Amino acid sequence: MKVSSLSEFENGAQLEADLLIVGAGPAGISIARSFFGTNVSVLIIESGGIAQDPAYEALNEVDAPNDLWTLAEAERRRQFHYRATLWSHESQRFGVRSRCVGGASAVWAGKSATFDPIDFERRPWVAHSGWPIAQSDLAPYLDAAASALNLGPNCYDERLWSMIDAPRPRANPDPSVLGSFFWQFARSQTDFLRLGPEFLREHPDNVRLIVGSTVTSIRLDNCRFGHVEASSLTGKRITIEGRACVVAAGSIENARLLLLSAKDQPGLTNEATGRYLMDHPSAQIASYDASEAARMSARFGFYSVKHDKKVSMYMRGLALSPEIQRREELLNCAIYMLDKRALDDPWEAVKRFARRDFSKWSTDTRVIAGSPGVIVKGVGRKLLQSRLMPRPVSSFLIDSLIRFNPNFVAQEFQTGGLPHKLVGLGVEAISEQPPDPSNRVTLSEKRDILGMPLPFVTWRASEQSRRTLARIGELMRSEFLRVGLSAPQLEAWVEQKRYDGAIIVDTAHTAGTTRMASERRAGVVDQNCQVFGISGLYFAGASVFPTSGHANPTLMIVAMALRLADRLKGELGASAGAARDFSAH
Repeated sequence: MKVSSLSEFENGAQLEADLLIVGAGPAGISIARSFFGTNVSVLIIESGGIAQDPAYEALNEVDAPNDLWTLAEAERRRQFHYRATLWSHESQRFGVRSRCVGGASAVWAGKSATFDPIDFERRPWVAHSGWPIAQSDLAPYLDAAASALNLGPNCYDERLWSMIDAPRPRANPDPSVLGSFFWQFARSQTDFLRLGPEFLREHPDNVRLIVGSTVTSIRLDNCRFGHVEASSLTGKRITIEGRACVVAAGSIENARLLLLSAKDQPGLTNEATGRYLMDHPSAQIASYDASEAARMSARFGFYSVKHDKKVSMYMRGLALSPEIQRREELLNCAIYMLDKRALDDPWEAVKRFARRDFSKWSTDTRVIAGSPGVIVKGVGRKLLQSRLMPRPVSSFLIDSLIRFNPNFVAQEFQTGGLPHKLVGLGVEAISEQPPDPSNRVTLSEKRDILGMPLPFVTWRASEQSRRTLARIGELMRSEFLRVGLSAPQLEAWVEQKRYDGAIIVDTAHTAGTTRMASERRAGVVDQNCQVFGISGLYFAGASVFPTSGHANPTLMIVAMALRLADRLKGELGASAGAARDFSAH
């Protein structure tokens, strides 16, 4: 991959390409890959660096009302988003933004699934629901997206049992109430798949990447895309023209760029721009104590599927059936189990010592000495991840472990190779959020280091989402008792139906701010992801989703991006052959 930094260009330089892509995250990278080896010159501009860099973190700041989160929710956000190493609750008061090549995949957990058919439907009990395309319109692209993410078969419901190399557990809830739902994990060796490093290893002649290049404005030329203006952190500026432009900078930034660019170009936005902001409200709804944790974790843990000479890893949960969603007017929602760590977890003590934090040295020493088995297991796992281990050997071992002991590999992924002392099991629920125009991204009075207004987020989890989260907990408990399974202890807010008492967080699945619609009054882009009334300007990513389902969005983002790439190939006359040269003047 030919990579440049904006700082290498002369101030005021003008560049040209056939296709300009703003943002090198999962959507942008997927579209760029679709043009490898064609006669179309593709230029990707990424605001961040090759990898996560603290220098760019200030550009991720999000402003929000002071009462957006309770103290308990703020603390839960800090624990929930621990994988995002440069993220902080104080700077990103909504969402998790990662500004580097690979985008959100630099910090994701690899969890993947498709949306359900009901997610695309117009549902009378879900205001502003319904997609202008059907699930069948995406079907040709879902398998290609799974392949791009190194995933196995696109099967996420009860049908997966026929592919699993293990018997289906006995005693299950009524599938017309709660059916099995599976997530699978995009992986590369012993880590989650990181799209940035994978992309940078490729060498197409017709694709170029410029990092450290933050788009500050989208400019039109007589109701069609003209060019973008971009800046480095030091203020050096360039202009980039293109025959077509795809903005794939994430749901918050996509809306922000439109709003910034519309200040002197009013036809660029409409009433829907920045509105219908969604995420997946999530909360703990129940728990198991240590005596039941291992048994339930095995039942609702990880399973392996051997397919096409590789082994894929799936995690089992439960989801509300379409029948009960319709009958009780509930949102789409799922539950999964999550290990609860002990307060005297020895690896937390080890990590404090590694940071030269001796504030609890006496207690930490006793904790480590009291758990030698856990420490030894950790040393073995880190050896498996070591660069000293030959890649073919580690690949064989990991595939074998996934096939015969998927729960061990799941812990390897989730804990970064460090085993933990556990005291129970949390039951987590993740809900669809109904699209609400009052949840939105606007522009703050505060400005970033480039002088641009910060995004200002207004977001609330609705009563409908809270009721759905509680209801799935009630249904789980009653169904488990009915079939003779150990029932969890419901959280007090669920038992007492005190929906406002839920400790809810966003799950870094931001969506909806440039939503797709059949007509301009209801959305920002049409069914082909083109901005209404603006030729050559497209948006990609979860920002175009009309509704959010409950599934983690990356697989859907990539499938939608591949669909858009096919559309662009037709518009740009893509064919195999030598690409036209990039130019700068």
